[in-house]
Amino acid sequence: MTLSDMLIRTQRAALIGALVETFENNSARLSLIRDLHAAEIISGTTADMLVEIYSMESA
Repeated sequence: MTLSDMLIRTQRAALIGALVETFENNSARLSLIRDLHAAEIISGTTADMLVEIYSMESA
């Protein structure tokens, strides 16, 4: 993986994180994460990690 590839992945992750954070509640965030995964915008591993993070916040 080149430095350029790593930068693109980092920027993409930051954009997705910012998008998820714009939703006001965890239920909406979790729904968005499922939609992003279904559209193959994020991987299953990434979706699982995000669900775990936002599930812990709502507990």
